[in-house]
Parts: sequence; structure tokens; C-alpha cells
Amino acid sequence: MSSRTRPSSLAQALMGSDSIIQLYESRLWRRNPFVALLMGITFEQEYQTILQAARLTGSETILDLACGPGTYAMRLAPEVTDGVVFGLDLVWPMLTYGKRRMERDGPSNVILLQGDASALPFSGDHFDVVNCCGALHLFANLDAVLHEINRVLKGGGRFTLAAYRKRAGRLSP
Repeated sequence: MSSRTRPSSLAQALMGSDSIIQLYESRLWRRNPFVALLMGITFEQEYQTILQAARLTGSETILDLACGPGTYAMRLAPEVTDGVVFGLDLVWPMLTYGKRRMERDGPSNVILLQGDASALPFSGDHFDVVNCCGALHLFANLDAVLHEINRVLKGGGRFTLAAYRKRAGRLSP
């Protein structure tokens, strides 16, 4: 990993650990009923909300930003059979895990890349949709990331996201 793509926080560094990678998509994390109760939304409800907001027609070019192992990228790919989904993440081990899963189960229109969200390796006006779920809190320079998202989105493009917020879950005080 180059210095430019080195995790800048403990949370980012932990995302590269084998135990977190194995846990990430299991029923113990993203699809855990207890987590859904705390968050006030299930993973499937979150995905359907993102899908509705993306307003896909089937030929879009999508960027799944901070894609992890491709959780959303692989779910979005069948929706754009005439398009392509780029998944970009800072953490190489997470991407490697996702690439192995895609070789086994995944769609052919997903490309996973390592990169820094604050310096996206794409030309301007490139994407119809940029999606970012569960990662805004990990970006050291959120202003730079939002600037980059705006730069790579085509005119009329959509930015979809899911973020954690205080007091969102049913069990929160």
C-alpha cells in the first residue's frame, strides 16, 4: 500500500484485519438482527432505499465508494446489466476478499479498485451514480471527498448514501 492509500485512522486500519473482513458481511455485523434493531433499519431495507434513490435504468456507470468487499457493488451490478459498477476502497485486504467472492459468485460487470476517496482516479463527469454506505465517518477529510464526488458525477447524477446518526435506532436513548 502506498503512503497515499495508507489508512489514516484506527477504524480504517481495522477494516484491513482478517477478523474484521470475515465478520463484515456475516450475520454478526451487516445482517445482524440486533444491529438492525439498534440502527432502526435492516440491511435489506437500507439496500432498497439506496436502490430507490439511485433510480437505475440499467445502463448506468456507478461508483461504489468505500466499497469494502463489494457488498453494495455486487448487489447493484445485476441492476445495471448494460452498465458497470466500480468499487473503490482504501483497504487492499478488503478488496482482495471481495475479488475472491466475485470470482466465485459475482457478476462480471464489477471492477474493484484500491484508491483514496479524497483523490478519485477518474475523470470528471464520469459516473451516473456515486454510492457510499456506512463510511462517511471514516474519511479524514470529508470536504475533499464530497468535492471529489461532485467532480466525478455527471450533470444530473445521483449521490446515494447511508450513514450512521445519533439516536437513529429504536433502542437509543
